[in-house]
Amino acid sequence: AFDACCLAPRRGAEGGGARAHLHCVFWFLVGLAFNAGVWVTLGQTSALAWFDGYVLEYLLSMDNVFFFHVVFRAYATPADQVYKALFLGILGAVVLRLGFYWVGAEFFRSAWVVQLLFGAVLVWSGYHTAVSGDDEDEDPRRNLSMRLITRCLPVTDSYDPGGALFTRREP
Repeated sequence: AFDACCLAPRRGAEGGGARAHLHCVFWFLVGLAFNAGVWVTLGQTSALAWFDGYVLEYLLSMDNVFFFHVVFRAYATPADQVYKALFLGILGAVVLRLGFYWVGAEFFRSAWVVQLLFGAVLVWSGYHTAVSGDDEDEDPRRNLSMRLITRCLPVTDSYDPGGALFTRREP
């Protein structure tokens, strides 16, 4: 809520690189402040474990930046709507990730065969990525899941000028 109310660019204003860097520094410092609280309340071992996880998640999130860039370019997202799309996308990812962790943890505890299946899928996709010489970015609109979504749901090829998430168009 703080990010949406206080840090989001005002309507009509674009973020820019300097603003993005300030956001990164700000949220990294918030994480370090939280880590200091972990150190004070739980000790050095817990603080180091938390910090390791924080840095790992921060680094792993960098691949999302490239993915977002590809999607925003492919769908020609207007610059003034990128922040809202990122905010809602990340919020949705957090909610879905929590749900998947909760369901997945129980599922993996009860069925070790699932771990082998998912491990095999990861190995196959890693091998496929390594040996495919295709360095060109694929158009996400040609993805099977996107074709199914656009066939089943009433979606448009354009953005709402006001940035509304859901719109109703008259035929």
